[in-house]
Amino acid sequence: EGPAGSSSQGSTRIVRLGTVSARASVLALARYLRDAKPSVTIVWPSHIGPFAVAAGALARQRVVPWEVTLLSHDLGPESDWPRSRRWVPILQRATYPFAAGVAANSDDVAEEMVSGRRARASAVTVVPNPVDIESVRAAANGASVAHDEDRFVFCAVGRLARQKGYDVMLDAFARARERLPVNWELRIMGEGPKAIEIFAQARDLGLEERISFLGHGNPYPLMATSEVFVHTARWEGSPVVLKEALALELPIVATVGLGGQREILDGGRYGLLVPDDPDAVALGLVTMASDSELRSRFRSRALEGARRYSARSVAERMCALAGEIQARRS
Repeated sequence: EGPAGSSSQGSTRIVRLGTVSARASVLALARYLRDAKPSVTIVWPSHIGPFAVAAGALARQRVVPWEVTLLSHDLGPESDWPRSRRWVPILQRATYPFAAGVAANSDDVAEEMVSGRRARASAVTVVPNPVDIESVRAAANGASVAHDEDRFVFCAVGRLARQKGYDVMLDAFARARERLPVNWELRIMGEGPKAIEIFAQARDLGLEERISFLGHGNPYPLMATSEVFVHTARWEGSPVVLKEALALELPIVATVGLGGQREILDGGRYGLLVPDDPDAVALGLVTMASDSELRSRFRSRALEGARRYSARSVAERMCALAGEIQARRS
């Protein structure tokens, strides 16, 4: 957006094409790519990809869309994505055969790209999105939030939307309440379209005294001063919040929904994975809360798990992908 031109911020160059929509940017981006001749252009999010690939084809330059969501679910009946985005899969099918390759941030996203006929299996490479471990830890330590010694605090962070499965989470806490520590509390940080329904569900389940809704803000002090992080999303691409929880050395209870949860927690090495069901989540909460050795074991492994998604690690995978693409074209 804004007038055409470029500026620098540290090692990053900001290039403004002078357009305000993806559709209108094709010719401007094609001109830029023709003049700049980058080795590889990686582009996201999904609704930008088709136009960038078209621009690359016009300029005869290599463009790689980086898909970071499960688009069929994002556009499904349970989602709050704008209906105007429903044309995106059609455009992807038309343009992505001309891409130099396609990156996906988890195995499930890669599989969806192939099964939805938006990319060939041979063209897709898994490149997860990164977590900035140092920044997350600095943001947690820089805030003045003390650990509450009188409470056993569970926390959850994310939009109050159906995708995030808060209805399952609250049902699970209601079923587990008598088996959890006497002083347990759930603190949720987030805002979203299902907020009123989620507040009402907490009230109907008689959990008002046990649940705090904290709205929007810096989540890291909350996470760092909690005992257990809970994640019950129905679908994700590769949820950064799980990587952030690992960066803060939190024990995790997460559902095995569609997306990168299994990969991030390595099948259960870095957190407790449970089925997407209130009874299973309730059992996971009780297991984690009642076993201090289990929590300690997960804490001791957490940073190891987060480092697999460090900025350097992901950048190296992107550079490797770029090198493979250049090698194929040389």
